[in-house]
Amino acid sequence: MKTRSIVLIVLAILLPILAVVGGAVWLVYSFLTGPYGPPPTPAQLKKPRVVVGEKLLVKQPLVQQTFWGEITGKDKIGQISDVSVGEWDGTPGLDIVVAANHGAIQLDPSGARIKETRFQFHGKASGSIEDDDQSSMLGNVQVVDMEGDGKCEYLARGSLDGAALFSSEGKVIWSTDERKKDQGFVQNVTVGDLDNDLSAEIVVSWDGIQIFDKTGKKLSQVDEEYGDSKIEIVDTDGDGKNEIISVAANLKIRNAKGEMIKEIPVEGYFSNYFLLQTPGSIQPSLLVMYGGQLLFLNLNGDVVSRFAAPLSEFDDTVQIGFDGDEIRGTNVYEAEGV
Repeated sequence: MKTRSIVLIVLAILLPILAVVGGAVWLVYSFLTGPYGPPPTPAQLKKPRVVVGEKLLVKQPLVQQTFWGEITGKDKIGQISDVSVGEWDGTPGLDIVVAANHGAIQLDPSGARIKETRFQFHGKASGSIEDDDQSSMLGNVQVVDMEGDGKCEYLARGSLDGAALFSSEGKVIWSTDERKKDQGFVQNVTVGDLDNDLSAEIVVSWDGIQIFDKTGKKLSQVDEEYGDSKIEIVDTDGDGKNEIISVAANLKIRNAKGEMIKEIPVEGYFSNYFLLQTPGSIQPSLLVMYGGQLLFLNLNGDVVSRFAAPLSEFDDTVQIGFDGDEIRGTNVYEAEGV
């Protein structure tokens, strides 16, 4: 009788706990598979491939992570966000730099490792459990050159935890201030020379525009209700001086202080764009995906070329919502070119 009572008491304690845990698991599953979760990947896009011109290319492994490196975490640099080819170590000869959210690897053209860099958060190298969330919430990492000296730095372009600039050794050169309760999140960060001193400035889209020099000193600030989702620095009028641009429903052009010069309406609403230098052109084009088409815009906001992109929209992709209703369709909204 005594044993039976103990069993009943244990069950009375465990059953509510199991019910709560099961409910939590169901809620997480419903969220991830519901309308607020990522849409399913269309079958045509699950396997990366070259659709046109495959015979013109050669594919071969350049560098691979070792089994021991995978087990120990030694080779772990995180999610790759940029690959850049150039003279990145300050000496003649091409280098290949692969940047990710934990660190970067520098290779020679044969794939041999020249240098490995781990980004340091709060004074310690990234890759530990404590730093995983921090490093993954700083946005995509891009290879940049702040001094024009051929030595690379790494720019984390902004996300929920702000943004940061790392040296070639992985040390923090600059980072955004801690977000206040009444502030939005950092939308984007870019670098470029705004005053023709051959050193890049840091431009932050965060409830407007903030501009810093390479040491982190704030040079100017323009407050606005919202920040632009992506900003770039480019000479828009050919006068040898760079401006700050962004694109959404309008092409916005700002001066070197972040002040608005003009807004130009564009065809549609673009959530993302890519600056592409096309052969024979002095100024880059804006490459965007919109409405099942690949568009090239000039810096006056005009569409100069358009191409059908049949693999960018899928009306037959089905996503089931919380209430069981079907949500159909998904699309590709970002493109890059070389």
